[in-house]
Amino acid sequence: MPGSRSSSGSKDPLSKEPKVRKKPHFLKEEEAPTFGKTRSISWQGGNDRQPLLPPRRRFYTMDKSTSAGVLMHGDLPPQTPKDVIGAGRLLHQMCQDMMTPLNRIDYMRRYSMAVLDEAMEEASIETKLLGQMDWCELTAEDTARQHHSSLAEGLPSQRAKEQLELVGSNELEGPRQVTFLSVLLAQLEDIMLWLPLLAGLIYIYGLHDMSTGLLMTGAFLVGIFSNAIGEHSTAESIRSLSEPWSQSASVFRDGAWTRVATRELVPGDIVELRSGDAVVADMRVATTAGMRVDESILTGESDEVEKTAEPLLHTDAFPKNMLFCGTSCTSGKCTGIVIATGMKSQVGLIAKHLQNKVPGGLSPLQKTMSRIGGIAGSSIMFVVALITAICYTTRYQDPEHPCEDKDELCFLMTAFVRGLMLGLSCIPTSLPMMTTMLLLIARDTIQKKQAVVRKMTSVETLGACTVICADKTGTLTEGKITVVEVLLPRDGKTNPMAVYPTHGLNPKGGFFRRSKLGEEDKLAIDACVKRGTSNYPLRNHGVVRAGDMDSLHLQALLSAASMSSYETRLLNQAGDWIIVGNMTEGALVVAAAKAGIGNTRGLALRDPSTTHPKVQGIEVPFSSARKLACTVHPAPDGKFFGVNLGPEATHVAIIKGAPERLLGKVSSSLHVEDGMLCVSSFTEEARKSFIKHNSEMAEAALRVMLMCFKPLTKDDMEILEKADATRQGELLTSDMVMAGAFGMADPARPTAKASIAKCMKAGMRVVMITGDQPATATAVGKALELEASPTKARLCEELQNKTEDEIDELVANVNIWARAQPTDKVTIVQSLQRLGHTVAMTGDGANDAAALKLADIGTAMGITGTAVAKGAADIILMNDDFSTIVDCVEEGRRAYNNVQTYVGYYLTAACAEVAAYSLTMLLDVPMPLGSIPILLQSMVCHIIPPMTLPKQPLPSGAMQEPPRRRDEDLVSRSFLRWVLVPWLVIWCTLWTSLSSLSFWMNIGFTRARGIEGITRYNAVADGLSACEYSGHLNPDGYHIKDRLPFHCACQVRAFPWSDPEVVEQWQSDASSVQNMLQLCHSEKEDSWCWKDPDLSFEKKPLLKVARQCGVSGTRGAEAMNFVALAVAEHLLILSISSERLLIAARPKNNALVIAVVFGLISVMCLCYIAPVAEVVSLRPLPLGHLLTAVSFSFVAISIIEVCKIGYRRELRKGRDLRRFHARAAARGLVNAWASDSEVESFRQAYPELGSVQEEV
Repeated sequence: MPGSRSSSGSKDPLSKEPKVRKKPHFLKEEEAPTFGKTRSISWQGGNDRQPLLPPRRRFYTMDKSTSAGVLMHGDLPPQTPKDVIGAGRLLHQMCQDMMTPLNRIDYMRRYSMAVLDEAMEEASIETKLLGQMDWCELTAEDTARQHHSSLAEGLPSQRAKEQLELVGSNELEGPRQVTFLSVLLAQLEDIMLWLPLLAGLIYIYGLHDMSTGLLMTGAFLVGIFSNAIGEHSTAESIRSLSEPWSQSASVFRDGAWTRVATRELVPGDIVELRSGDAVVADMRVATTAGMRVDESILTGESDEVEKTAEPLLHTDAFPKNMLFCGTSCTSGKCTGIVIATGMKSQVGLIAKHLQNKVPGGLSPLQKTMSRIGGIAGSSIMFVVALITAICYTTRYQDPEHPCEDKDELCFLMTAFVRGLMLGLSCIPTSLPMMTTMLLLIARDTIQKKQAVVRKMTSVETLGACTVICADKTGTLTEGKITVVEVLLPRDGKTNPMAVYPTHGLNPKGGFFRRSKLGEEDKLAIDACVKRGTSNYPLRNHGVVRAGDMDSLHLQALLSAASMSSYETRLLNQAGDWIIVGNMTEGALVVAAAKAGIGNTRGLALRDPSTTHPKVQGIEVPFSSARKLACTVHPAPDGKFFGVNLGPEATHVAIIKGAPERLLGKVSSSLHVEDGMLCVSSFTEEARKSFIKHNSEMAEAALRVMLMCFKPLTKDDMEILEKADATRQGELLTSDMVMAGAFGMADPARPTAKASIAKCMKAGMRVVMITGDQPATATAVGKALELEASPTKARLCEELQNKTEDEIDELVANVNIWARAQPTDKVTIVQSLQRLGHTVAMTGDGANDAAALKLADIGTAMGITGTAVAKGAADIILMNDDFSTIVDCVEEGRRAYNNVQTYVGYYLTAACAEVAAYSLTMLLDVPMPLGSIPILLQSMVCHIIPPMTLPKQPLPSGAMQEPPRRRDEDLVSRSFLRWVLVPWLVIWCTLWTSLSSLSFWMNIGFTRARGIEGITRYNAVADGLSACEYSGHLNPDGYHIKDRLPFHCACQVRAFPWSDPEVVEQWQSDASSVQNMLQLCHSEKEDSWCWKDPDLSFEKKPLLKVARQCGVSGTRGAEAMNFVALAVAEHLLILSISSERLLIAARPKNNALVIAVVFGLISVMCLCYIAPVAEVVSLRPLPLGHLLTAVSFSFVAISIIEVCKIGYRRELRKGRDLRRFHARAAARGLVNAWASDSEVESFRQAYPELGSVQEEV
C-alpha cells in the first residue's frame, strides 16, 4: 500500500532518469494514431507543445561487475552512503568481500586506471619471478614439449594427475568467505548495539537494580547474536550469487579428446575452444581457424583480437598468440596449450595485487534505505537527546528508581536511561538489513520459477523494467527447429518439397511433393510412423529411386547438410530424441536422417563423411556477423553424390547461410544431364523463381537457409591452404552453385502470446530482435500479436551511419528488428537507455555479452546460452522461456512493494511512538512505557511481523499499471496524506490520552509529580499526590527529602467510570509513624520532617519500592499501554499490507496473520504469566483495564480504516488513468514514468485514442 504510484518524487542521483523533467509533451498527428492502424506521427516543438515521448538524457552506466551490484555514476568513484548512525556499514563491507578477481579488475578499470596499471606492472614482475618463460616466442610444439606434452598425443593422464597435485586446481580465488566469528566481532563496532549494555550498567551500578540491569545485559547479548546470525546468513546468500558457473572443457589427453572439468586443467593440457567459450586458463595458441577473442577485461579495448599460432616477439603486454583467463571467444575456433592456471594466470596475479584496493557498493535501494536509516536515526537521536534533557531539567523520576533531591547523578542517569530506551525502540538500524533480506527471499522465489539471479541489484531493477528486448529463437519460440520445406532449384525452376512429420526431433518421415500432400495424407503418414512402417500413401522422394531426379537432388543436398553440421549430433536418450549442439544444425541433421543420411547411432544411415571427410585447416566457422559457414571436402573425380562438379574439381566447398548473404554471390545452378546433376549458369528466371519461393516461406514464418556448392581445383586448394581465415572466406564464397534451401519452423511457445499481452497491460514494451529476414520476423510478430499495428519489421542495418537522434527516433517506434548482429543489440539498448527506459535484454551467444552487460537486466539462456553469455548476465533463464522473464518482473514488483510496505509500516509506527513519548514529557504525563517494555515492544511489533512480508502477494492490478520510476519515492504522497500523518496524529493523541487514563485508573493521578509524590504537609489527605515524603531541614532552612515515601494512598478504578477504591499504605502502624513526624517550615512550603533529625535511614519507617502502590500502579498502567500499543501496531501492519478494509478483506498472507496472532498471544503471556510479568516490569490486567486498553487500539485503527476509504478513492480515481498509461506506454505513445497529470493531459488532448481506454 505505501508503494502506490505517486506522480512526483525525489530524484536519486544514481538513477537512469532525466534530471530535468520537461513540461507535458503532446503529439501532433498527420494521421490519427489509432492502435489498429498504421500511424504517422511528427513532433511539434515549442515551449508549450512538446512530444510525450522520452526526453534525451545523459547516459549513466551501472557497473554490474560485482555480484552484490556495485554502482558507478559517470566518472565519479562510488561513495559510501551518508549513514550517520552506521546503518548498512557491515552490508557495505560484505559487498566488497563478495568481489571475485574478475570483478576487481573490471571494476578498477572503470574506477581507477592508475591503480589497475600499478597492479598489472606488479603482476608482470611476479610472472618473471615465478620463472615463467616468454611462451609467445616459442613455437606451439616447443611450448608443449616444455610442459611434457605433445600436439600429437596431448598430456598423459598420469602427468595431469601429478600436475594437479603440484599446482592445485584451476580456480580463481572465490569471494572471501565471511566467518560467523568475524561477523560476531564486527557487531561490537556498532554503537547502537552497545546501548542496552550501557543501560544495563547504569541500572546495576547507578540505580542499583540488578534484575533490570541483567535483563538489559541479556538484551545486549541477544542483540549481537541475532544480528550476527542474520548478517552471516545474508553474507552467505550474497556469496552464493558469486559462485562461478560450472564448466567443462574439451581436452586432448592420451591421444583422445575428452571432457574435463575446468578446475582440473593443468599446464600442458591441450584445450579446444569455440565461439562462445570462456577462456578458463592462460594458453599458448596451437592452431586457429578464425579465432577472435574479446580481451576487454584486460586491455579495456572493445575490439576483438584475431589470434595466430605463429611465434611472436614479446613486445605487447598481451600477445596475439596467447589466450588469457577471463577473456571470451567471440568467433572461430582454436586449440591452446595451458601454461598457467588459477591465481597464477595473469588475471589471478593482477587481482591479487588489487586486493583491499577495491571499494564495495550497495544497490540503489540499499543506498536509499541506508540514507533513510541515517536521516531517521539522526532525527530520532535529536528527539532522544531532547527527551533526556527534559527528563533531567524537570527532575522526572522513575517510581521504581527514585532519586534524592540533591542526587544530580541519579537524575542524570534516570533521564539518560529513558533516552536510551526510546532510541532502542525507534532508531531504524534494521532497515538496510531487512531490505536485503526481502531481496534475497525474492531471489529465492525467482529461482523456484526457473531463473537464477546472479546479481542482487536485478531483483529491485526488475520492478522498474519498461522494455524487454527478447531474442526470437528459443525465447519467444520453443527453440525446437525443424525443417518443414525444402527448395530444389533445378533447370530454371524451384521445386518445393514438403517434409512430414515435422513435430519433435523424430528422424522418421519423408519428403513429398508439397502440392500433393493433403490433410488425409498427413494422417495416413502419421499412422505409418506410429506403426514403424514406411508404406506412405505418397511417393517419398527421400528414398533413392532410379530416374527420380528429385530424389537424387535431395540426396546431394542432405548429404551436404549432414557433413556441414558435423559438430551437432542427434541422440536417443531413454526413448527421447535430443540434439547436442546447434539447434539450427540439428534441424538439418534430423532432415538428413529422414532421408537415411547421417551418423546417428541406432539408425541404419549412410554416413557421407566416410567418403568425403572434412579437410582440416580450411573452414569458415559461423558467426553472427557473417551469417554463413563453410567446410571443404574431397570430391573424387569431380563427383559429389550425383552432382558432376566438373573434371578439374578435386574438392567441394559446402556453404550454408542467410539467402541475402549468399544469393548475390551465386553464379551457377544445377540442371539435369545424362541422369546426373550438372553445373550451369544461374539465369534471371531461376533467380526470380527462388526469390518468390523464399518470400513465401518467410511470410509463413519460416527461417530460410540457403545451401551452396563451390567446386575447387587443385590450384584453388593450394591458395586456400596458404591464405588466412579472412581470405579463405572471401575465396570460398565467390561464384557459388545454388544447391537448395531449407525452410525451418520454430513454433512459438504456448505461453509467449499471453506473456506478451501481460507485458502490454503492465506498461512494458516487448522488442523482438532476431537474425531472421524481415518477412519471417514480421510473420512471427503478427502471430504473437507483438505489433499493435501492421508495421513490418525493420532491418538493423538501418541503424548504421545515423546520428543518435535519428537512431532514437527509429528505436522509439519499432518493436521488431530483423537481421540483427550483436553490435545492433548494443545500439538498441543504448538508444532505449538514452530515451530513459530500464531495459531487460536476452541473449545466448558470446557476442551478446556486451549487450547483456550494458542492459539494466542482462538475461542469458540457461539451456542454449554460452558460458560467456551466462557470465555477463544478471539473470539466467533455466528454461529459456520468455514467460519466465515476465514472472521475474512480477516478482520484482512484488519484492519492491514488500519493501515499501515495510518502510511505510516502520516509519508510521516509529514516528507516532516518538511523537507520543515527546508529547507526554511536554505535558508532564508519565511516559507510557518503561525500559524493559520498550525493548519487548520493539521486538514483538517491529521485527517479527515484518519478517513475513516476503509471503505478501502482489496487489491485484499491480501488473496492469506502468512500471515504477527508478527514482520513485518509497512512500507515496497518498500514503503520507491518508495513512502516516493521520496515524501519527491519532495514535499520538490517543496513546497520550490512554497513558493519562491508565495512570489515573491505577493510581488516581495523571501528572508525573502527583504519581511520584511530594513533601508537602498532608499532600495525600489533600489529594495532591499519591505518596508523601518526609525529610529534614539543613542549616540553610532547605528541606532535604527522603529517597522513599512514608505513606501512599492510591485510587484504583476497575473501569474509567467506576468509583475508586482507595489503597492506603504505611510501612507500619499509621499512628506510630505519625508520632515520629512533625510539621516544619521550609523556604518554599510546609513540609513533613522527622522529630529526630539524626534518625538513620534504616530506622525510618519508609515504604519499600516493592510495596508502593505507585510502583505497582505504574506497572499496571504500563501494561495497559503495552497491550494497547502491541494490538494497535499489529492491526496497523495488517491494515497497511492491504488496500482493502480489514473488515472486508480476506487474508492473503497467512504467514502475516499467524505472526500477528503469535505476537498478540506473546503479549498476553508477558502480561498474564505472573512470574514473567514480574521480571519484565508488567502485571496482569483486570478485565476492565484490558478492555479499556484494547478499545483505544480499535478506535485508532477504525479511524485509519475510515481514512483508507479516502485513500482507496484516490487510488481508484487514478487507477483507470494508470492503466491507460500502461497501455499507451507499451505502445510508445507516452513515457513509462510520465506523471499522472501529464498522462491526463495527453488523454484529454487525444480523446480519439479510444481503443486503449476500451481495453481498460
